[in-house]
Amino acid sequence: LVIFLLYLIGILVAAGIAILVSRLVFQGRSLSIMVLELPSYQKPELKTMLSYSWRQTAEFMRKAGTFILGFSIVLWFLLNLPWGVENTRDSYFGKLGGILAPTLAPAGFGNWEASGSLVTGLVAKELVVSSLAQVYEIPDEFTTENTVPNTLLQDLGELGTSLGTATLDAGKSVLQIITPGISLFTEDPEPENLALSRALQRSFTPLSAASYLVFVLLYIPCVAVIGAQRQEFGWKWAALSVMITMIVPWVLAVTVYQGGLLLGLQ
Repeated sequence: LVIFLLYLIGILVAAGIAILVSRLVFQGRSLSIMVLELPSYQKPELKTMLSYSWRQTAEFMRKAGTFILGFSIVLWFLLNLPWGVENTRDSYFGKLGGILAPTLAPAGFGNWEASGSLVTGLVAKELVVSSLAQVYEIPDEFTTENTVPNTLLQDLGELGTSLGTATLDAGKSVLQIITPGISLFTEDPEPENLALSRALQRSFTPLSAASYLVFVLLYIPCVAVIGAQRQEFGWKWAALSVMITMIVPWVLAVTVYQGGLLLGLQ
């Protein structure tokens, strides 16, 4: 339900902004007719579906194994610099998140962890999740051992393990979809509540989490998109896109959070 609502919000916001821009920026200009030849649709072949799925999966694995992994290494260094820093709040990354936190406080997530993770999302939106996994310190009460800061190799190992687990779960879900009515895998009656999930539950309320999701959904996709816009349309339109994708998410996230508070939600 949450994912469906996010898709719906994205569609409505995109359509709304398109209408506003067309009426405010392109007002008075003649409309052109777009002619697009559509292919003849037919039932897809299994070979075609498997080939397409393999290409998409391989592309994601390449991106996750190089780009995202590489930036996660950079993030690890930012969280541990200057050398010897004991509290990640005092690291370079923590200080950057602290600078941005006050501007996001009206939206319900005015802490350096959430704010800093949004910065990494400017490089690639997928990095928001991996950043949260690194910046949130897991309280001692959620661990059976003494909490000791991870080394770079340990962080990379955990990242790889999480990626493998997510890939396996996705494969199980696909198999379950194509065999309706047949349960191929036994469901865990009590799914494991990961330490990150518990830490996030302590830092976010359901309302602030919804606000955060709305902001992540709508803010700048990544710098690659801005670069493509600059190349296709010029700096003027790229700058306008950046401005829209910073102002609109902030306004809607604040609206969700403050509106929810007025309705008595938490």
